[in-house]
Amino acid sequence: MAAGRIARRDKESPSSVETLLGCSFKWALDYPGGLRKAESPFVSDAGDSQLLGSLLHRLLGKMFAADPPVPAAAEAQAGALFDRESPRLAAVLWLPGAETMRAQARRAMVQTAGTLATLLHAAGARVLASEQARAGRAFDTEFAGTPDLLLGRPLRIVDLKWGGASFRRTSLARGTALQLAAYSFLSQEDGAFPPVAYLIMSAQRLLTTTPEQFPGAESANGPSPEDTWRLLEQTHATHWTAVQAGSIEACGVSADDAEVPKESKVVNGQLVMEPPCRFCSFASLCGRSFVGGGE
Repeated sequence: MAAGRIARRDKESPSSVETLLGCSFKWALDYPGGLRKAESPFVSDAGDSQLLGSLLHRLLGKMFAADPPVPAAAEAQAGALFDRESPRLAAVLWLPGAETMRAQARRAMVQTAGTLATLLHAAGARVLASEQARAGRAFDTEFAGTPDLLLGRPLRIVDLKWGGASFRRTSLARGTALQLAAYSFLSQEDGAFPPVAYLIMSAQRLLTTTPEQFPGAESANGPSPEDTWRLLEQTHATHWTAVQAGSIEACGVSADDAEVPKESKVVNGQLVMEPPCRFCSFASLCGRSFVGGGE
């Protein structure tokens, strides 16, 4: 590709930046190219983690947007809210055969509400914002993201995930939890980056590198959100320089599959991200389908 063919975009997000670091080929097609995977004519499966996560995100955000319930009442309120709203928001959970998954989702909703209420009570905090977009300036353009829960004061960020506790813990420990670092950057006050945590809803595990800020959390010994953000800035600059020089790379394609990163980590002061091949529909375009790595 000719140098300078891709201009800097008017806005970037944590997802777009992470995609660029993982595979500039996918990033170029997804974002500057405007290509997207075709819409499926089918509804999500009842066990789809994205469906379950989105449902609980919405319900918990609604529940904690106002003054949080006391811990003793939180679980009952959450169960009632799930029973009232989920048939409308996730009807597939109420179809015949989905009883087990519906019960699992309801249980996770109830337990997560109790965990959050207990955390807020122990920390003397409240929810200041729930899924409210925050914007700033980064990478020489507008940069915006949407933290799940912004607690305060002092400020703290909780990101709700349906599952993947081991993966999330590893990302905190290795300094590859890029979205959390981005949310912290966007939420900073007086130059201070708020501490961050993952709450894994299916397992009720609260994970953070600063357990003193999140009572009851498990400690993942890793860099601060600010340190992760600074490394992200440096690595993005390197990748953007390559894009500007006309170099677009399909990072999941290699004649020797051992050369493809199998996990995200920091190597010699640079972030090396696992290519997002599992979430990509361009395997035939990049050639991955023809080297044994495609589905």
